[in-house]
Amino acid sequence: MMKATTSLMAALILAIAGCASSSPDPLAETTTPQESRAVAAARDQAAHASLETLRQVMDNQKTVGPVAEPASAGLVGARVGDGVPMRMVRLDALRAYRPGDDPRGLLVDRGAFMYPVTVGGDPRTSVVMALRDGQWVPSRFGGVHSIKALHATQRELAAARPLKNLVLVDVPALHAKFLGRDEEGELVLTPLQDIDDTKLLAGRSEKAADVFEALVPLAREVDIHPPQ
Repeated sequence: MMKATTSLMAALILAIAGCASSSPDPLAETTTPQESRAVAAARDQAAHASLETLRQVMDNQKTVGPVAEPASAGLVGARVGDGVPMRMVRLDALRAYRPGDDPRGLLVDRGAFMYPVTVGGDPRTSVVMALRDGQWVPSRFGGVHSIKALHATQRELAAARPLKNLVLVDVPALHAKFLGRDEEGELVLTPLQDIDDTKLLAGRSEKAADVFEALVPLAREVDIHPPQ
């Protein structure tokens, strides 16, 4: 029984793979308001329930302290925050991007949402929720650096203006992540970290079209052929 439980926990930590699908407008609502609220409520409920799974995963991995204090002790008082939908930019699509192209067309819906897990308002880790067989389940825990950067960027931007239609945009090939939002119908991206060899700086918002144009040269330098 213990072996089966451990296998289940390990499976839940695995990253989402092979489940991305394209969306013509990743910032647009794809369901009615009633359906959207129902789906969001079910996802949020499942995300909150995943805290118990996270505690079990942590305790199965290790114990800390001279009296073997459970690793999950660091999650006392933990809360799950608001989820942010995840989008991905493929390397081949970025390489083919041209000035004048619609930047929204580069965003691929990962079918997942990232939720911060906070203690005393400080993000400690995150849980990624994915829809599997009609049920929202935790597919990955971790990503503390990303969730801290996302949390800080979101708070800073929200202090200046209301934020609409937030998305977490990941460019895996370049190890670059952005907080995306809608501003008067235009996609705007804010880097979560400085992007080397560009003028894109953490916390400084730019139009998505300008961001992707700046990333194209880097994308074309990526060696897509593995060493022999």
